[in-house]
Amino acid sequence: MTLDFHKYATNEEKLLDIKHKIEIFHTLSDDELLDIVYDIEFKQYKKDEVIIRKDEISNEIYFILWGECIINQGSTSFILEAGTVVGEIASMFDIARKHTVFINVENTTLLKFKIDKQDLPSRCHAFSKLFYELSKQLNEKLNITMDRLNEL
Repeated sequence: MTLDFHKYATNEEKLLDIKHKIEIFHTLSDDELLDIVYDIEFKQYKKDEVIIRKDEISNEIYFILWGECIINQGSTSFILEAGTVVGEIASMFDIARKHTVFINVENTTLLKFKIDKQDLPSRCHAFSKLFYELSKQLNEKLNITMDRLNEL
């Protein structure tokens, strides 16, 4: 997915323009999305750049728009391709990062954002839709990981 970064006045406009291409956002209305997502950033990264460090505490979530990342799990590494969400577990549960993630392909383009978890009761419907979509992505990643481990 390529983006013309100069086409938009704000990152919010970019996000709304492409949200239908991002599975975790497709059930949210524009208002719901902008109500619970903040610190939106679209950025191209250099190969080997670290985006998440093991044991760090942060609440950024990344969506790979183009390119690849590598998640380092001890002696094993896995490639994460475009269309994958990264960092959702630590953000959802406010826990330390379990793995280091770095860029595998030059100019990998990521959407980075945070979820505003304040005042949850008034945003319950939007959160439930987002967390459901994140859970589906997490389940898919777990199934892929189990398949890869079984091949070892």
